[in-house]
Amino acid sequence: MTKKEEKQRLLENAGLVKPKLNETFEVNPKYTHFAVLKNSGKIVEAWEYGEYDSQELKSEKDWYFFNDLRDNDISPKAVSIVTKKYLERNGINPFNWENWHKGDHDDTTYMTDKEQKKYRGY
Repeated sequence: MTKKEEKQRLLENAGLVKPKLNETFEVNPKYTHFAVLKNSGKIVEAWEYGEYDSQELKSEKDWYFFNDLRDNDISPKAVSIVTKKYLERNGINPFNWENWHKGDHDDTTYMTDKEQKKYRGY
């Protein structure tokens, strides 16, 4: 994949641009965990944690999941962290681009001022 294609893929994954016409967007098939918006059921973030201990992931959610969300100004309170198996068991294909959130977040998904200050250490 060229740098230009990689940049386009990252922008598409972040929901900042739509996939180019006549091109397919492929979600990384190695993703094992997903952040799903509670208000829409759409996926906003994903991680590849197949080799990690599930108990460690549960006990260190801030480190493995929530800090990534906060870095993207998404409130951890607005999402549920679920596994690929959970999504598939509920009839959602996490590798189908149509199940991903695209575009701007609404006000309910952004971090509040209080959350931002706490995260930034103020």
